[in-house]
Amino acid sequence: LKPSPYSIGGTLFSRRHGTEHNPFIASVHTLQRGDLLFLYTDGIADQIGGTELRKLNKARMRELLFRLATADLTEAPALCASALDEWRLSNSQTDDLLIVGVRV
Repeated sequence: LKPSPYSIGGTLFSRRHGTEHNPFIASVHTLQRGDLLFLYTDGIADQIGGTELRKLNKARMRELLFRLATADLTEAPALCASALDEWRLSNSQTDDLLIVGVRV
């Protein structure tokens, strides 16, 4: 699913400053039994780490999601925490971190 490029707080900002608001776009998708959905914040991809102190980025985030998708969902939180800790090394968390996995 392609996310909306607008922030949730952007609507409040638009109203306060009299700028035009871009509406969110609704989409409908048919899910099958066994499908797995991940919802996550953009802060995960912004985590600084690795040997070159770079952002985790979208490609590495996608790899993490594929690893989580093949794991048992009861093991996914520990796997995710471990992967992020390994990436960040000794660097502090730089943004919000939230991943929610739901199997249909």
